Amino acid sequence: MKQIFTAIRSNSPLPEPSSSRTRLRRAIAAALRPPAPRPLTALPEIARSISGKTWNLPDNWLGLKSLALSFTTRSPLAEARLTFGPSPKQQQFGASARMLRSTSVTETRPIGLDGVPRISPQGMLGMPVALRGDWIDNQTFQLEYNEIANTNTYLLRLHFSDNRLKIEASERTGLFRESYETTSRPLAKFQ
Repeated sequence: MKQIFTAIRSNSPLPEPSSSRTRLRRAIAAALRPPAPRPLTALPEIARSISGKTWNLPDNWLGLKSLALSFTTRSPLAEARLTFGPSPKQQQFGASARMLRSTSVTETRPIGLDGVPRISPQGMLGMPVALRGDWIDNQTFQLEYNEIANTNTYLLRLHFSDNRLKIEASERTGLFRESYETTSRPLAKFQ
């Protein structure tokens, strides 16, 4: 046994714990800082025409029944109003507690347009969610819906054309990927 203890001794002393603690504190502080905001770009023309319009959506994996986005010129924030209902496509994964008590749940959430996700409380699973979005071309808005403290981060690529909306939806882990579009005119504006 003495030979084993001799063999596992270090040739040099272990580093002082205080330097390790300092490095750990710095790493935690860096992880807690939000990303630096990006400079804002001008909103495309279509942002004005679709701002505040509510779009009814066909059945989809997320159970997203309707969607409305509101934009303000030169603001780092937009607003999303999302109505969720039960989704037959998700039944094997269970339903959230909020959906068991209701036929639909409407959330109004801030969206960061400057690269910084905006966090708001009480998502579908009762935990905070963070939303950020970006215009990737003059007709396509990309919305990221992150269920913080859960594995789900949904990416919705919204392509607006006349009175049509095509959505490409996916989940970061590859849980699903689907496309669908509205074929009807949007509903009245919300404020």
